[in-house]
Amino acid sequence: MKKLKLIFILIVLFSVSSCVTKRKHGSWQEYPAVPFFCRYQVADVSVIIDHVREENIAKQLFIIAETHLEANQNYARQSDKTLLLDITVEQRSFMQNVELYNSIYVSCIARDEDGNMYAKENEYISGKQTFVASAEQNIIISRILNRLINQQKKRNRDILKYEKQTAKAK
Repeated sequence: MKKLKLIFILIVLFSVSSCVTKRKHGSWQEYPAVPFFCRYQVADVSVIIDHVREENIAKQLFIIAETHLEANQNYARQSDKTLLLDITVEQRSFMQNVELYNSIYVSCIARDEDGNMYAKENEYISGKQTFVASAEQNIIISRILNRLINQQKKRNRDILKYEKQTAKAK
């Protein structure tokens, strides 16, 4: 029985200590005053892997982001304004013990054509996953874009509620 407990504890410790993946994100969103409807559109994508600009990965990410936005912006049909998204990805590799790990930084800035910033979403990932893998690109960029879209959906619901209240007051 003691051996079984010891084996169980060792398995748990090994599985927990071998997991190095960490993920954090930061958000800043400052929308203009009510009423304001907008659509997001991908403008510029930049991908740098270990100090090398990767144009093919940037094109791939552009298509992934554009497709995700088109599929998930049904709420913004009444849009009178388009916000441009600038996506920047930087990945650096490093050794920890004898294993190769990656540090991935993804930033997504929503701005208008004049350069005024309306929102910013960042994600910081440290672990074994790599941004070179297209499946990982899709997972990461979808998470970031969903945060932007969810905030805008919330904002649009608030605006519609406000408009209904003002219509009733008339």
